[in-house]
Amino acid sequence: MTGTDKAQGGRKGLALLLCAALFLTGCASTGVSDSPTDTSASDPTLTPAERALREQSNSYTAVVAGGAGVGAAIGCGVGAGVSLLGAFLGSGRNGNPLGNAAILCAAGAVAGGILGGIDGYNTAKERGDQQGQLAAIQKTTDQLKADNAKLEDSIRTARTVIDQTRDRLSKAQAQYKRNEITAAQLARENSRAQANVAALDTLIQGAQQQRDQAVAAAKTMQSSGPQATAALDTEIANNAAKLTELQKQRDLLAQDIAVGRIG
Repeated sequence: MTGTDKAQGGRKGLALLLCAALFLTGCASTGVSDSPTDTSASDPTLTPAERALREQSNSYTAVVAGGAGVGAAIGCGVGAGVSLLGAFLGSGRNGNPLGNAAILCAAGAVAGGILGGIDGYNTAKERGDQQGQLAAIQKTTDQLKADNAKLEDSIRTARTVIDQTRDRLSKAQAQYKRNEITAAQLARENSRAQANVAALDTLIQGAQQQRDQAVAAAKTMQSSGPQATAALDTEIANNAAKLTELQKQRDLLAQDIAVGRIG
């Protein structure tokens, strides 16, 4: 093996290690929250609405972890391979193979979550299959429509949980002022409220990722014309409005908890 071969092999190994690091970082960033509050749906003291919120939140946790972890793995497999072929076999232009791998891996991490819709569309486009492109657009639109229905259900659950949380905290604070409960009991109610906010945060993060994936898909598919993507654009707008509403409800509850102004 020549010195050049050894250097290329070393750079390939570093690039693959970089991809592994990106994959692990993606998984770590979407793991269990550092918050001390409990967001488990198995807590027997939860109301049905609180349990439903945690179950919905857990389903979005899988969306976030799957999109980042699997997406990064797919992206690194493709991105690093392309970068290595270009940079390590002599066709790279910027002389920075690790930079190429990092850029392509990062792009792949995003693309992995929307790979199905975009891949189907691009494949049809390469073949000149207009009907295939329209079918891919429709499939993406139907998926987002289903996501919007799921998000609407989550918003209804969130409203119930927020109303219950405000009522419980308001009563607990009044009881504490009358010396009917201890500071520890009031703290437990606050902790429970914070856990509800944490569950909302996870749910919102997952819904935002789904929305961002749909936006990326729409940008790829816009070459078919605005009429072809009109329904998809409408669903994206609906999704954004629902997320804005849910975020506002979450922020109001967090503010009430912070300032102790409940009800």
